[in-house]
Amino acid sequence: MTILYDLLYIIFLIFYLPVFIIKRKYHREFGMRLGIFPDEIKDRLEQGNNIWIHAVSVGEVNSALPIIRRLRERFPEKLIIISTVTETGNKAAKRIARNEEVVIYLPLDLSFIVKKVIDLINPEVFIMIETEIWPNIILNLSKRNIPCVLLNGRISPSSYRRYRWIKLLIRPTLAKVNLLCMQTKKDALRIINLGALPDNVKITGNTKFDVDINLEDLEKEIVQFSRRLKIKKDDQILIAGSTHYPEEKILFSCYNRLLINKPNLKMIIAPRHIDRIKKIEKEAEAFGFKPVKFTELIAHPHKQDNKLIIVDVMGKLKTLYALATIVFVGGSLAKIGGHNMIEPAIFSKPIIFGPYVYNFQDIAEDLINNNAAYKVNNEKELYDRVNQLLLSPKEREQLGKNAYKAIENSKGATRRSLKFINDLIV
Repeated sequence: MTILYDLLYIIFLIFYLPVFIIKRKYHREFGMRLGIFPDEIKDRLEQGNNIWIHAVSVGEVNSALPIIRRLRERFPEKLIIISTVTETGNKAAKRIARNEEVVIYLPLDLSFIVKKVIDLINPEVFIMIETEIWPNIILNLSKRNIPCVLLNGRISPSSYRRYRWIKLLIRPTLAKVNLLCMQTKKDALRIINLGALPDNVKITGNTKFDVDINLEDLEKEIVQFSRRLKIKKDDQILIAGSTHYPEEKILFSCYNRLLINKPNLKMIIAPRHIDRIKKIEKEAEAFGFKPVKFTELIAHPHKQDNKLIIVDVMGKLKTLYALATIVFVGGSLAKIGGHNMIEPAIFSKPIIFGPYVYNFQDIAEDLINNNAAYKVNNEKELYDRVNQLLLSPKEREQLGKNAYKAIENSKGATRRSLKFINDLIV
């Protein structure tokens, strides 16, 4: 099977190589992806007692954080290694990693590279976050009797349809995964239908609910942001998090209309990909706005125009949510599948999102069913909901309380998952 997987993966690489070169991505990590590590990293990996956690990008890193914290507490003598695929995921992993922990890029899933990297890391357990299926890594770990875990597993309807086309190829791989902790009963049934052994599948919930935000730890940064962004007591703040094209245009159009009756309304936009900042600035200017970058305001708070702020740095959205009057979660009016609604809910903020939330379907439904968020289908509905909430502080407060309560009631996935993982670690 490894030869077949190698051939398929090589075809994949050949097909996408021109895209990688044109976009000039993956250059920085290419050595690690070939299994070539700096001596300093190799020395730390060779010490042993390694727990290897793979989280492909930012969302998966956030999902992994609760389990990483629990593993640190439960196994302080173990070294945690976090691998990612994307550059943004790598940066996110470095932000949460402790000094002694190692952050690497996942090796290319070619058998000769995988064998070399597994020899070097020699993990006691390999934990994949959400649905990351790498056949050669899984098969090689199985040959060495190294337990393999799928944590926070989910399979969206669209992913399930795609996987069914290659069911015969992935069935042998899934059968080698020792433990599959799935978010919902639907996810569990889908993974079993694709080839996972029923006895290895557990329904444990979503670890993203277990993200613990300590307001006391963030208080200093919240106060600093409020002062530097010149937010006054009577200001209202609309924060749009993790936006994609064309959501910014929709938001600028709504903001233009809202300002007519709400001159003290500020808007903070945090795009999912900060390499789009210049395009977003031009779109804002086309509506007559004078946008200012977040980093400019933090460095030079004397700037006068701070009505429309564009966040041009990663890792600050969580703190900014604490300042919000209303939160719009992006990737949901654009056909992206939505982004994490849990962080604004933890801050008891009223939440709005669009119809395309299939990556967070269960969370979105839970919030709506608990009267804790609003779904809008277009620009008109977005404007109407924001305007309604700006005029109704009691409704905002109740929506935020309901959101917080819904998240609190859904916690526990990390504890349930760790109960099963404990049995696999010596």
